[in-house]
Amino acid sequence: MSTGLRCVKVLQTGICTFIEEQDVFHAHDTPVLNGFFGVIKDEWTKDGKRVYVASRVLPMGFLNSVSLAQHVHRNLALTAGARYGDRECNAPDERELRKDRVFPQGDTLWRIYLDNYDLLEKVEATQMGSLEGSVAPGVLALRQEYEVWDIPHNVKKSVGRSARCEVQGATVDGLLGVAYPRESKLAKYFGMAVDLCGRAFATQKQWQVVCGGLVYIAMFRRAMQGGLNQVWKHIESYEQTGRRFQRTPPECIMEVLRLLGCLPLARMDFRQDMNEVVTFSDASTSGGGMCASVATSPFGKMVAKGALRGELAEHRPEHMVLCVGLFDGIGAHFPGLVALDLVEEVTSERVKEWSTTFSQASLVLLGAGPPCQGVSGLNADRRGALKDSRSSLFSHVPRVRDLLRKLFCWCPVYTFMESVASMDANDREAMSQAIGMNPLSCKPARPGRKPTGIQNCTPEELQRWDLSPRKMDFSPTTAYVKETLPGAAVKVGLWMRTAQMVTLVLSVAACSWGTIFWRKLSDLPNYSQERPLMFNAEKLRNLSHLVLVAGHAVILADSLEHVVQKEKPGLVLGLRRADEIDMKRGMICVELTAADPEALLIFSGGQTRAAAGPRDEGWSYYRLAEHFSWWGHGGTSSQVSARSGALRGTARLDGLGTDRSLDGIPVAQRTVTEDFALDSFQNLLFSFCRFKEVVGHYPQRVTVISFGFKKRRFAELHRSALRFPASRFSFVGIQPPPGSRFDLARAKQGELQNSLQLFESDPYGCHSQMLVEKRRARNPFQRTAPYLLSCHWSLFDGFFLSRGSDGLFSWRGWTESLRCLDF
Repeated sequence: MSTGLRCVKVLQTGICTFIEEQDVFHAHDTPVLNGFFGVIKDEWTKDGKRVYVASRVLPMGFLNSVSLAQHVHRNLALTAGARYGDRECNAPDERELRKDRVFPQGDTLWRIYLDNYDLLEKVEATQMGSLEGSVAPGVLALRQEYEVWDIPHNVKKSVGRSARCEVQGATVDGLLGVAYPRESKLAKYFGMAVDLCGRAFATQKQWQVVCGGLVYIAMFRRAMQGGLNQVWKHIESYEQTGRRFQRTPPECIMEVLRLLGCLPLARMDFRQDMNEVVTFSDASTSGGGMCASVATSPFGKMVAKGALRGELAEHRPEHMVLCVGLFDGIGAHFPGLVALDLVEEVTSERVKEWSTTFSQASLVLLGAGPPCQGVSGLNADRRGALKDSRSSLFSHVPRVRDLLRKLFCWCPVYTFMESVASMDANDREAMSQAIGMNPLSCKPARPGRKPTGIQNCTPEELQRWDLSPRKMDFSPTTAYVKETLPGAAVKVGLWMRTAQMVTLVLSVAACSWGTIFWRKLSDLPNYSQERPLMFNAEKLRNLSHLVLVAGHAVILADSLEHVVQKEKPGLVLGLRRADEIDMKRGMICVELTAADPEALLIFSGGQTRAAAGPRDEGWSYYRLAEHFSWWGHGGTSSQVSARSGALRGTARLDGLGTDRSLDGIPVAQRTVTEDFALDSFQNLLFSFCRFKEVVGHYPQRVTVISFGFKKRRFAELHRSALRFPASRFSFVGIQPPPGSRFDLARAKQGELQNSLQLFESDPYGCHSQMLVEKRRARNPFQRTAPYLLSCHWSLFDGFFLSRGSDGLFSWRGWTESLRCLDF
């Protein structure tokens, strides 16, 4: 762009302007180019002044213009729904279609491509007529957001709901559930390919254009690309011969015509069942080929369990916490950190590199625990904070802090430093002057106790924090502890985490506040210093006994310290005054599993309560066992027998068998959860499937642990519905202790009316309106059990059912039952 007449019109409208050279870069935090976009070029006005041409509109030639534009529009879409508080207007992170994430689940999916906003909705077929041509609430909210920020939008691209549309070169038909190439492109490339095959000679450019169009068509059925092989060699031969025209080989004509004959296959059918074999192809001149999967990876098993995007809320990655730890010990060596050997290596160039790498940081935490040997009052040979070669390293803390504040100028920087409380007054004064902060002491309430003031950070407390520099406030009792982690080497650790509760806990932990604080961190629900659950698939194949606990409660609390005492309301949802019984049931199931080395313990129960959010019943019981260390069975069978005997003394057990040898896999490595069951029948059925997923085969023996009044439901109705032999089925009934608040008579009456009579007439719970509605009400998040993928039809082949001489199952109600079970 020059300074001639071509710039007159855009300058008159205020879109572009000239900025003189001396006004471009300022020293008083004024944005570069005064809020305009531009590229530094040599432009001169008529009077000889050097200027820069800048634009209010982001030009496509601007550096990173594509990523900046997409980032702006994506953030507008994310904030549009939150601004108006309407669930239908919301565009959550977990529902976004992205190439760097797995495909999400949900009835409403969205994506941003440059400045395009695409919304994909799944609706009932009966609603399509009324919704056709209307505008979705999310689109209306986004348009309103554009008006708030005075951002124009293209009227031609602003369309309403439609069952058929064109998106990025593809025609998507919502009625048929298919996607195929655009008709105009299909006709163009088809005609060009036929014309090319009729030519005796052609150029390299002609072959590249035609083959590029054929690859575009083959994108809708990837296997079709395997038909193009010789054409790539022919295109490469032009580089070797240097000729502009070459004779068309007959094998290339054959490949092109063959692919044209496969055009009816070039379509994606979104309503087809997923094939268990995953394939991918590679077209290259050095080999290429097609590969097919032969087994399921650990990540694939997680997907088969239903751990897919779209079901749980995701944290937005825009706001990150950057943690810099000086003099950290081995406890701060998290995966992915950047480590330096010497604190002197933290230079201005190094911090500048961090500022460009971690540009999304919204908060920087600097934690330091300098060596304290030279200032400790317990050291008779101490030399002081300034003379000791190790303790004098504290002077690097303010230096690094100032570098972080200078180069991370867009976010606040906070500093934590700890040392021993027994230092002399002179050393404390020297450190205080250097760091620019007064020390605060954290002393235990009694000798030998932990320091007070270090508390668990709940999400509610985190939301009340104000991270602005003027309002940031820490409790005086949380600044220092008395001991420090041993650190022989000087290290610097740096990493990123999302700015939520777990992030803040991990971030402060990285500051190396001392052994007392680390011991307190080990009690947090989302952090543990050791997690020795190393599952051995080969050893698990020898398991044959299923120990099932059918859950009916969900733990809401982040900490389990008060669950047993019920000191706070709302900690547990669904126990119905059965706290003691449920705790004993959990302990008994672990004892039974520990007594049988061939047993696999399964806590079963899905996300059945909308008020509890996406929390599983099965995982809640697993947390109880983990928190109270129920499966710490490292002793002998006599010790387990003693514990089982103690349990028998506190609760009456029906059907508790004798203990066995404890030789084998620890109980913690033989405990899993089943997270999709909605009622007692699914507890048993889905646990069979979960057992097969983990072990590789179905169980030979089953033990169910539940309330005593549910014995007939499990041992007779559900067991017989699954055709499982009674001789290999056991039931352990837990009875409420005398004097408890549990209303046993009322529970038995409800069991008869709401369960036994219904399952007697409808064993699979598929036809009774009450049972069907109960399952729907217990599935507020619309989850689907994935066991058909992992167990498939082998579930019915020779285990629960037997085939007759005609090859048919002896009872044909299974297929219908599976449909109503969403299985």
